[in-house]
Amino acid sequence: MEDENYKGSSEGAPIESGSFRVDRKRALEKLMRFQMPDAQLFLLPWIRAAAASGATAVWIKHANGGLEISFDGRPWTGEELRDPYRWLFVEEGQAAAAARNRELAVGILTALRLHPKVIALQFRQNNSLRVLRVDDLHHETLAEIPDLAGQASAPGQENVQMRIRVQKLGRFDAAIGHLEKRCRRCPIKIEIDHRVLYEDKPIVSRDFEKKFSEGPLSGTVWLSPRAFVSSRIEWVILGTTIAVEQIVLPGVQVAAVLSHDGLGKTASQVGVVKNALYQNCMRVLAAQTASLLEQVQAELEFHSASLFGALRRPEYRREWMPWEEQSTGESVLSGLLDMRELAGEMLPGRAEVVSQDRRLRDTVRRYSLAMASARAAALVHRSDMQTEEALQALWDHAVILSTQGRPTSLRAFEEQRGWLGCVPFLDSTMPEPVEGVLCAWTPRETDRRFLEDFFSGNVRPIASIADIEPPRAEGRPTVTDTNLLIRIPFERGRATGEFGLSLSPHPRNSRIRWMKSGHSFGTDVWPLGGLRIEAAIDDPGLPGPPNPHRVDGPVMRTIADLLELIPEAYRRLAEEYDCEDPGPRDAIIREHLLDLSCDSWDGASERWKSNEWLDSVALFRERGGRMVTMREIRQAAAQRVPLSLFVSSHPDQQLEMMQGYPKHLKRLFTGSMLIKGLIPNHGSEAPPPPLVVNPSIKIIQSVQVEPGNNSASSPSRAPAPVMPGISESPVMLLRNTLLAWSRQPHGKEISAMLPRAARILEKRETVDALEAAHWVGLLESSGEGDPKRGYLLAASFAALRR
Repeated sequence: MEDENYKGSSEGAPIESGSFRVDRKRALEKLMRFQMPDAQLFLLPWIRAAAASGATAVWIKHANGGLEISFDGRPWTGEELRDPYRWLFVEEGQAAAAARNRELAVGILTALRLHPKVIALQFRQNNSLRVLRVDDLHHETLAEIPDLAGQASAPGQENVQMRIRVQKLGRFDAAIGHLEKRCRRCPIKIEIDHRVLYEDKPIVSRDFEKKFSEGPLSGTVWLSPRAFVSSRIEWVILGTTIAVEQIVLPGVQVAAVLSHDGLGKTASQVGVVKNALYQNCMRVLAAQTASLLEQVQAELEFHSASLFGALRRPEYRREWMPWEEQSTGESVLSGLLDMRELAGEMLPGRAEVVSQDRRLRDTVRRYSLAMASARAAALVHRSDMQTEEALQALWDHAVILSTQGRPTSLRAFEEQRGWLGCVPFLDSTMPEPVEGVLCAWTPRETDRRFLEDFFSGNVRPIASIADIEPPRAEGRPTVTDTNLLIRIPFERGRATGEFGLSLSPHPRNSRIRWMKSGHSFGTDVWPLGGLRIEAAIDDPGLPGPPNPHRVDGPVMRTIADLLELIPEAYRRLAEEYDCEDPGPRDAIIREHLLDLSCDSWDGASERWKSNEWLDSVALFRERGGRMVTMREIRQAAAQRVPLSLFVSSHPDQQLEMMQGYPKHLKRLFTGSMLIKGLIPNHGSEAPPPPLVVNPSIKIIQSVQVEPGNNSASSPSRAPAPVMPGISESPVMLLRNTLLAWSRQPHGKEISAMLPRAARILEKRETVDALEAAHWVGLLESSGEGDPKRGYLLAASFAALRR
């Protein structure tokens, strides 16, 4: 029955002394017409109402000549819904407490613009079932209805607290489309016509992603090519995307998702109010962005050696800032190597090779994004970087590689430009270190264009710069590496300088920058017994540029003095070392301490030659995963229960970062009776040798399947006739297989690319025939209808292009 206590509000009735109610009828009409830009957005406020009620699920279905929306959560009361629109006019201080009622009313107003026959809101209060019936903007009734015992709830919907029905003929596909676009971040399960929205969310792997939470604000920030010029910020309130803004931050631009249920919405409901809370969210985002960029720079330094090595190979250079130019058909095909489906099991016998190839491609693409983000920010803020304090960090972000393979900042080139007069660059595909000057390496044209844009064209090829005479350095020389873990001054006799240990050391040796009375001889790689230090030394007694392969008296004395002081740096670093921290910083500290361990340990006597304090540092990982010290290893051996150690002391997730670094444990324990044995880490085994095909074996092409044959089973394959003494080239055979696949139903998704690949292969008869034969063998082992076959074909083409 209808609630007898409910009475419609009369216009202009006083509500308290000294204050009068606004013309509610006109206000509601304006709100209904203008509050949301599209009436098809009416589902979004109800999703927010469900989120504000603590719902765990929302069920939406087309039924009974309309749309039904149900959700669980906190129960509703008749008092809340007696006058549903009054929540639209509450004072600002009460808005947060009334959030769910306000969203419910906004949804009703918006849905009324679709002119439904009726909107019914059914809810349970105590043991009774009530319904709010909304016929139009000015007519609604609240009534109690019979609770039919036979009215069973659908499975999983036993706790539904609110059921809303919008009676209107036709489907609501447009409204559901808006919901799907704007509820990607919703933590509540949403089921639409028995289909769970985003049930199988794809695992999106973003580069340099950082998640954070600070009070009621949570978010994710990452680097993206779509956010080079301005930051792209998605604002989420109660699980729905309210707005996406393009904002220029002071520094490197990012993409971000920020979620805060207390943010205010504009009158249109599709914008965020720029109040104090909004400004505080932006301050948190700026701080998190700065933290992310510190991580990016540390990782860039850490991986600089592998990045430099990969860029020296042409097959990986096309992954360097690929967004700078249009991709051709063949580069698109080679990019298929990066697809997640190309797992090891798809390429029998080649899993490790393909995995290493993908790692290198990912390394080049990932760190080109890091540099490109810093470059774009520098160009955007170029005119203000000299004066604005907030932009000073842009001078120190790595933007380009030097010819020595080090990530280098704009500040380093700007300081050098002060005395050299220009920025030198080398565009050789195989760069060599340039003596006496910092030189940029520009492996692609986009690198040179950036230098020209930032330095107003004041860049020159290094070959055109003659008689480079660096200025005399004043004071003690310092190491220019900005990511030193520790730095210690050096002074012995007339030689002065500094040395330290870097977060991104050389894979095997030390790097020393030699100077004579302020004149630099450049940085050279020096083998110092496996130690990997960074040093800058000024020795007036040097007869000339030191040569690491022909060490003379003065240099030998200086090196000896340096080696005498070096252990102090390691000891101080060991005091900061946390053996259980999985982060890259402690991993590199462990690497440095293992370097010193190998230099200090006598394998023959199984005792320390020096630096006995290393005996109590946990540098080794035993079979159970526990970090142990050399003292514990020797004690276990003395008790005749020797330990088994992993080949690498680092956790499995860090093994990829340590590619190319020394195998310390093999050097320490090969032939030793102190341990039971060395255990291979997961993923550390060497890749299998490439498959060699006997050239005398003739590859026979399979019979092609007609396009109309849709049999699920693989057809039998009969050998094609072969003329005596004549065999088809493996390259041409692969070309014909590519064409055949492009014509079949299973090759439809990449059929536009494969003919281009075939045409390229026609012109490349000089490619490795053995490699082509190997790929043809793999293809022959897969069925003609195997859906993985297309990816094998694409991968084979990419491999032959190299």
